[in-house]
Amino acid sequence: GRTARTERVSNERGAVGVGVVVGSLRTMLLRWLVRWAIATVALVAAVGSLSSPAAAHTDFESSTPADEDVVDEVVGEIVVRFTAEAKPAGEGFTVLDPSGVVRSPSTMTTEDDKVFVLGFDPPLAGGQVGVRWMVQAGDSHPIDGSFSFTVTAPAPTAPPSTAAPTTAPVTTTAPEAAAAPVTTTAPEATTAPTTAAPATTEDTSVEAAAETSAASPPPDDGSSASGVSLEEFLVTESSIPGEGRQLAGRIGSYLGAIGAIGGLAFLVSTLRGRRGEIDMMLTFGVGLGVLTAVGAGIEYWGWLAQSDGTVFGEMTSTPGVAMTLRIAGGLVIAAALAAAVRHTSGANQQQPARPLSASVLIEAEHPAAAAAEPVRRWDPRSTPLAWVGAALLVVSFWFDGHTVSEGPRIVHAAVNSVHVVAAAVWVGGVISLLAVLVARRRRDEPSRSAELIVRFSSIATVALAAVVLAGALMAVFVLESPGDLTSTEWGKTLLLKTAAAGLAALGGAYNHFRLRPRLEAAPDDTHLEAEFRSTLIAEAIVLTFVVITTAWLVVAAT
Repeated sequence: GRTARTERVSNERGAVGVGVVVGSLRTMLLRWLVRWAIATVALVAAVGSLSSPAAAHTDFESSTPADEDVVDEVVGEIVVRFTAEAKPAGEGFTVLDPSGVVRSPSTMTTEDDKVFVLGFDPPLAGGQVGVRWMVQAGDSHPIDGSFSFTVTAPAPTAPPSTAAPTTAPVTTTAPEAAAAPVTTTAPEATTAPTTAAPATTEDTSVEAAAETSAASPPPDDGSSASGVSLEEFLVTESSIPGEGRQLAGRIGSYLGAIGAIGGLAFLVSTLRGRRGEIDMMLTFGVGLGVLTAVGAGIEYWGWLAQSDGTVFGEMTSTPGVAMTLRIAGGLVIAAALAAAVRHTSGANQQQPARPLSASVLIEAEHPAAAAAEPVRRWDPRSTPLAWVGAALLVVSFWFDGHTVSEGPRIVHAAVNSVHVVAAAVWVGGVISLLAVLVARRRRDEPSRSAELIVRFSSIATVALAAVVLAGALMAVFVLESPGDLTSTEWGKTLLLKTAAAGLAALGGAYNHFRLRPRLEAAPDDTHLEAEFRSTLIAEAIVLTFVVITTAWLVVAAT
């Protein structure tokens, strides 16, 4: 009896001690998030009051000749100006000349990547000229447009022909012709097929070529017959090579990065489960790390198709840095968590009766369960490389999209980091929570949903608040006026993303305020557990759509 009482007291003390440690870790994580958000707001207020935006929106500024200009001289040079740095993409710059031929510039020069001088030889003349352009902004999002002008000056004619007379061109070059002038006057000379006929044929072809040159100047390299009208040519609906690949890869890398970061946070703050559940989540993290790296690799492949650069040459570009960091971060997380899974599995085989390893700790919150198989938690200190990989993923967003070009760069990057981490805690946590509940249901084990939702709700509430605050600040950086919400592609996409995120937040609020109290009162109610899983599934689907929309939003035109 005394032994049993001693063991019970020891278990109770252990439960209290572990509970204190867990509570301290969770409180520490919450305080860290809150302090990070407060520090970011303070930094925004301080820097925002002292500095102006680092860069303006990349957009078309003006051209020479300007749109709808009427020019009375031939045009051999067109100047196109942008408000910020741009890089030709897709077709770049093309014109439809008055003869209906699509032409590329003979030369193109720029000194600051803002002003492009396009040379045309032969020059443009004799009617309406259409100009179409497509470039990529500094944050890699594509923009395009068109304009037209009219040249009243006629097309230049060919210089007068210097060909010899048609009578007998051979008499001016052959020395023997001077000694026998009779060949130019004798009637039979005009009928000789060996002298008169070739001369007449040659002169006719020269005159025809001169007439053709005067009527329509020969196009330069890269020109082709268009078969389209000026109105059709000015419609800009061209796609950039590799753009679809880049978007698909970005969606994959974003889903993987958000899931991996959020999964790590879920392991630290929420999951208290059996050995198999922790191994399952670690393996899940390996897959998410691989997805991040593969997606970023595909995105980089698409970027190379747009930039016409080399594999290693584009790594130093701003988009290249972002994708390279995501590839590295995904691989580091995958390798670190895979090593943790192998380590715990090896410990299980060698010492089946002892705790796994340093990667998990015995959690004595459920003494009855501990007698059969202890309830455990993951020790975040056991795999420091996983956090290095997560940090690389967060930093990669400093070089992505509008963070590069809008607002004070350092402040925008800090706000973006808060947004990414908070969104990952929310999105990745919901998906991880759903995965654990489904796994427990398949094993026909108690779901302990109330415990999970209590732990997750505390950190998810802070994460949601940080997402809203950071997202609002980023919108202020990017949007020049509230009207941009409905007049720009970026604003419309942001409204769509906000609506979806709001719908997911409503689902989370229903779980927190409606289902949580009922689950705490009746933790074994199967109907409540089924309802909880259903709302989580709906929330996870909506949040996945939010991440996909974010991938599109990053390069949407403003």
